[in-house]
Amino acid sequence: MGRIEAHGWRPAAIVFFRTPESHLTASCISYAKRHSIKTFFDIDDLVFEPDLVDQIDGFQLLPESERATYIEGVRRYRAFLLETDAVIGSTKPLVAALAALGQPAYLVPNTFNRIQSEKAEVLRERKKAERDFLKIGYFSGSRTHNQDFAVAAPAILRLLEEFPSLRLLVVGELDLPSGFDSFSGRVERLDFMPYQKMQEELADCDINIAPLVIGNPFNEAKSELKWFEAALLAVPCVVSKTEPYEIAVADGTTGMLAASEAEWYEKLRMLIQDASLRQRIGEGARQAALSSWGQEALCAKLLDVLPLKDVSPSSQALPVNTDRKKSTGSFQD
Repeated sequence: MGRIEAHGWRPAAIVFFRTPESHLTASCISYAKRHSIKTFFDIDDLVFEPDLVDQIDGFQLLPESERATYIEGVRRYRAFLLETDAVIGSTKPLVAALAALGQPAYLVPNTFNRIQSEKAEVLRERKKAERDFLKIGYFSGSRTHNQDFAVAAPAILRLLEEFPSLRLLVVGELDLPSGFDSFSGRVERLDFMPYQKMQEELADCDINIAPLVIGNPFNEAKSELKWFEAALLAVPCVVSKTEPYEIAVADGTTGMLAASEAEWYEKLRMLIQDASLRQRIGEGARQAALSSWGQEALCAKLLDVLPLKDVSPSSQALPVNTDRKKSTGSFQD
């Protein structure tokens, strides 16, 4: 904060991404008010409602000694977002939850950056090695998705039994159900990894999955991130039929939507059996992601939200990182 004041920076807006209340944020808000700078709180998860923490799988896995600290962090997110002039969310359900707190709320979806898209293009053009098996990928990241994976687990177990050439890749932390012990030779486990390494592993998959517990408020607010990450690589994806995925994915054209164990089995089986369908859906998803989730689309939405249209090019501004949200750094979720 001292650096900002020393340089006398007067940005048109300050955007705080997933920032908890603190002495520093209080100073920033005070500075912004003194100089008529608009402030925005930006977030891409429903982690500002203390009453909903029991529905977050990761919270249930925390030791009792750490739960109070987590809830305090949620409270601090909520306290700070109420101090800003407006809030930005990455999905419609998230924006609705933010607006319910009485703040002006805007929708700006998650996106991918130039480094991601360029890396994806290189990987996409690289031919997969000839092999006699198909690989389903599940990229968990943090240890918060046991219940989510369980949504698709029965279908995957049936398919592993039905198709001896099928394999499963699990990246990140996940407690696999015991039924997978019988297929240990066909299940590959990889640890948490840097993002670009994750892209390489994802590009090597034939099918990607993004299961979520439908109806869970936390999950229903999650973004389309896992779908468009696979889409950039033209890897077809089967996703749970949450509201954001239902809006983003044209079922059978840019991905597959599943809302039951039977649908998970049916949609995955269709993709396993039909190489041309995998190719068609993968390419359809890639075109959709490039047109609606890239940096140009993001900039257009931001210009509708942030007070930047009338800013003089000579105006001083803070250096910014244009790689918004989860678009850089290590693979996580």
